[in-house]
Amino acid sequence: MSDYLTRTIKTYLDLHRDDSALNIERRAQLPRAAVSNIFRGHQPPPDRIAKLLAVLDDDTARQWLTAYLLDHTPDEWQTRVHVNIDAQQSTRLNEAPAAYITAKDRLTNALEWLQTRTNGDDELAEWLISTVELMRGMINGEPLPGYAIDQLDGFTEDERAIIAAAAAKERQDASGTPAGSGRKP
Repeated sequence: MSDYLTRTIKTYLDLHRDDSALNIERRAQLPRAAVSNIFRGHQPPPDRIAKLLAVLDDDTARQWLTAYLLDHTPDEWQTRVHVNIDAQQSTRLNEAPAAYITAKDRLTNALEWLQTRTNGDDELAEWLISTVELMRGMINGEPLPGYAIDQLDGFTEDERAIIAAAAAKERQDASGTPAGSGRKP
């Protein structure tokens, strides 16, 4: 189980020094340690989370509810789930507060944005594909020849070394030859 709600509440308390877990529990008319129990990994039942949300401002309540729902979402579905909460604005996973966005979420967001941005723009799509292929040490779907790496402008020696290693791996994968053996397995 994830700890989105725990991290979201802790972030809120860090940013709102004038508020405390005890004050939130009192306003929500919940027993003492209700928030501490969340910090210890106990997920509150829906009626308890509803009481907590009722005493928060709308934006904070949406963030906490989004985190609560994400905690109950299987890992393999996290990037496919969108949480829309009716209010002045809706919150989706890809617009969630940075306190609980993972690198995988950021990658998914970037890919969604790129896909939307390149819709109908074949030239931009080809440029992006070429860029990714270059990062993988490839060009036009084929491993980048060693001599071409030395001709790459605008790259540091370290970046060229990374591209060269990726190209060597692509050549190795394409040929089925283990690195350094010179023969097929």
